[in-house]
Amino acid sequence: MFATEKLTPERAERLCKIYFRCGFLFLPWLWFANAAMFHRYREKSEVIAWYVRYSMILFAISIVPFVTWYVTIYHTWEDS
Repeated sequence: MFATEKLTPERAERLCKIYFRCGFLFLPWLWFANAAMFHRYREKSEVIAWYVRYSMILFAISIVPFVTWYVTIYHTWEDS
């Protein structure tokens, strides 16, 4: 599904939407990948710009609970 050839704006929009929606399947790293991969296409389409912007926002929101959980476990874990 990762595109290696030059993308047309229409195909880039389609892939951007797919990656954005897949992020809701508890795969928030796809939001980061979506923002990183389609960052250069955001000037070509307002749709892509919207998906890139909200992918980064949702990634930032979803990473907070993960980091909180990780830090909590790290600091409260007892050596056995």
